Amino acid sequence: MEKILLTSFLDLYTLSNDTTKWSVANFAKNPPRLYRLQKIDSLMAALKIEGSYQEFEYGEFLFEEGRQDLAGFKNRIEENYPSIFETIFLNNREDSDFQFVFEVLLRYRIKVQQLINVKTCVLEVSGINSIPLTIISDIDKKLLKDIAAIDNILYYLLNPIGINYTKEDLITKFNYPDVDLAQIDKDWI
Repeated sequence: MEKILLTSFLDLYTLSNDTTKWSVANFAKNPPRLYRLQKIDSLMAALKIEGSYQEFEYGEFLFEEGRQDLAGFKNRIEENYPSIFETIFLNNREDSDFQFVFEVLLRYRIKVQQLINVKTCVLEVSGINSIPLTIISDIDKKLLKDIAAIDNILYYLLNPIGINYTKEDLITKFNYPDVDLAQIDKDWI
């Protein structure tokens, strides 16, 4: 669920980067944006993340009671960045600011997503014109491994207690949209 939430947020942010303007009313005539927003809404509700989209963007939900598990967070850092784990947690410091960590990593992740999406606006190239896309694709492949580690930390911060619902439960309990976004995106183009 946290993976879909992060992916949906990043997708919608690349389409509309002002979270203060995100609303069903503003996206009513744009199905790709509307359904992504509805996914975000239902997943935030399922994961008990309260607040506005802007508050989500800044990680303010991490100030809520029960969202800060330092031991679990340390494990996630050690899993994803073992080479820096000892340096970061030298002296077993307990002054972690999860909101700051989330905000910085999400901000970085948004920027990387924008880079990865650069080539999506090009539908067809050939010959020498394919050189920039080939170079960009090579760089993207190298980035994806490190991005997976960052995503893993963000997933933990989004869902530290491992809340999980089936798709059917999300649909019935949280109004999760049961749509094929790939088809909707294709139809919209």
